[in-house]
Amino acid sequence: MKYKFIGHCNEANHDKVWVLMKLQGEGYHGSYAAVWGRRGKKLSYLIHKDKSEWDMQKLIDEKENRKHYRPINETKLASVYPEFENDLKGIALWAILGL
Repeated sequence: MKYKFIGHCNEANHDKVWVLMKLQGEGYHGSYAAVWGRRGKKLSYLIHKDKSEWDMQKLIDEKENRKHYRPINETKLASVYPEFENDLKGIALWAILGL
């Protein structure tokens, strides 16, 4: 999977991750999966079909500015949410079938 953005929100009662991945497409348009959840809980996802990079950047900006997700890298994701890759595998098939 190609991560476009990995965000972590850890304030007040929140300890969640939000990840945006490009599933298919070349260049400026494609299909993306937004995946989010709390550690130890079931992940949720939403497929964004045929969206532009600009559309997805607006979504990322909203998560950072309004929802207070801080950008983190894959290494930090592994320490913040060690089970993320395994939990993601549980929904990956459904996300791909949704294309």
